[in-house]
Amino acid sequence: MAILPLRDGCRLDVVFEPKEVSLDVRAERVRLTVDGGPERRLTLTGACVGTSAQPEAVSFACAVRASDTKTIALHNASSSAWSLRPVLSNEFFSGPELVEVPAGGKVMYAVTYRPLTMSVAGQPHEGSAFFPIPDGTGLLYTLHGKAETPVAEGRVDTTIVAKAAHVETLRVRNWLHRPQRFRVLVEKASGDASTSIVGPDFVDVPALSSKDYKLTVLSHTASVTTAKITFRNDASGEYSFYELRFVASAAPPRGTVSLEAPVRTATSAKVSVRNPTGSDVTLSATCSSKAVSVVGGPSVTVPANSVASVELSYRPLLVGTSDASLKLECAELGVFEWKLRLAGTATVPERGLTFSVPLGSRATQVFRFTHWHADKADYKVTFRSGAKVPAFEAAATVVAPPAPPGGAGCEASLEVHFEPTALGESIRDTLVLTSPTGGEYEVPLVGRCLPPKPQGPIECGKGSGSVPFKNVFDRDAEFLYSVDNPAFAVSKPSEKVPAKKATNIAVAFKPDPAKGATTRTGKLTVACPSMSSSPWVFYLQATEGLK
Repeated sequence: MAILPLRDGCRLDVVFEPKEVSLDVRAERVRLTVDGGPERRLTLTGACVGTSAQPEAVSFACAVRASDTKTIALHNASSSAWSLRPVLSNEFFSGPELVEVPAGGKVMYAVTYRPLTMSVAGQPHEGSAFFPIPDGTGLLYTLHGKAETPVAEGRVDTTIVAKAAHVETLRVRNWLHRPQRFRVLVEKASGDASTSIVGPDFVDVPALSSKDYKLTVLSHTASVTTAKITFRNDASGEYSFYELRFVASAAPPRGTVSLEAPVRTATSAKVSVRNPTGSDVTLSATCSSKAVSVVGGPSVTVPANSVASVELSYRPLLVGTSDASLKLECAELGVFEWKLRLAGTATVPERGLTFSVPLGSRATQVFRFTHWHADKADYKVTFRSGAKVPAFEAAATVVAPPAPPGGAGCEASLEVHFEPTALGESIRDTLVLTSPTGGEYEVPLVGRCLPPKPQGPIECGKGSGSVPFKNVFDRDAEFLYSVDNPAFAVSKPSEKVPAKKATNIAVAFKPDPAKGATTRTGKLTVACPSMSSSPWVFYLQATEGLK
């Protein structure tokens, strides 16, 4: 049926499709009617000739859904040009709908094989190409196509970051005129065992269209993973696939942990580590700062499919700020890293030492402290006052042995001496121990200088005795000697003694034979009016009548 506009004409296409060989195929007086017009009659004639295929088949070979093109030579030996409409069977074969062959000429006709399904071994896809010749004959060619396994839809080569999920989008094509459901299969060829590549198990794609498929990749270690993802139609066995390669770079630090405490005081913080694998893992802990340690030791075991808290202990030894890094690593999960922001603040001084010493005497106390560093340290000893002749004295250095592992520290000690040079209730200074690695210790020192205490008795039997005495002042001084008993006598009434130097005062005893065997006593007084109003008193003793 056709529509014929007023004062216009139309073209009727007649399809001739004979069922058997015959030189005279007719359709007599086919009626044509037009509304409002006269009836017309049309007689159609045709001929169906028998043809035999050319002796050699045209063979094609390519991957499924790819294409292969071959040419067929058409020779026109007649004196008239040909306008041929080839007939190709099997939808996998195609070519131009019309081909012009000049008289006495030759034309190469291109046939393209584009299979949508794989062929079975020994059973290629079969088709034909028929060229009807105007003289009633025809040329028939047999077409054989071998469709091999598909080539990759593409190759994905992506750089990702370890421990961060990456989503890769793949385009899945449906090459058929009907919807397809594809099962998704992921085959990992190489890479770390803990690397996961997951996505939906199925994807449905409408006819002759495509759909995005999202694939999630997670690598725990800095490694390279290669894999193949296949989209397979279970009903037909047809499939497409992609080749995958993911290069995981090292994960960035997971965050910053701030730790601040007064020097030599411990503080702590915790970080968490998740083990997503099905087996226990043991992490090895390292820190770039020796002031930070992992509570419980450098090895941390994280049970399968669980999260473990790792406690850090920080004991600063020096005042100031610094940056460090903490790493927890194992072969299964790679490296977990945190930045550390460390700060040591000033602490209160150590417990002080208090001395109470008579003028002319010397007292010693021991300062004990804990050395926390893992290495041996030499502490420099100074006094804050910086006096040329200080009342307090100590060795110039003290050596502290290495602290044992575990954060217990190691005890070290230093003797501190107090030898005052003047009477006073509050003689103060600060002892400072300093090490580039062990830090600084400040010890308040308080001294009290009392008037000299009497000493003795000093035996002067056998005619003489000797009294040890030291000039405790910081300058040379004149000392006056006197005794209160004429039985005792000093060799000289005075003596100039250099600063901080000792001398022996010689005392002679003159016995009185008339008194027989008896004990005589006396008192030696040493005075230094220029330096002190308090004299030193030494009791003397001798026995008469003894030889």
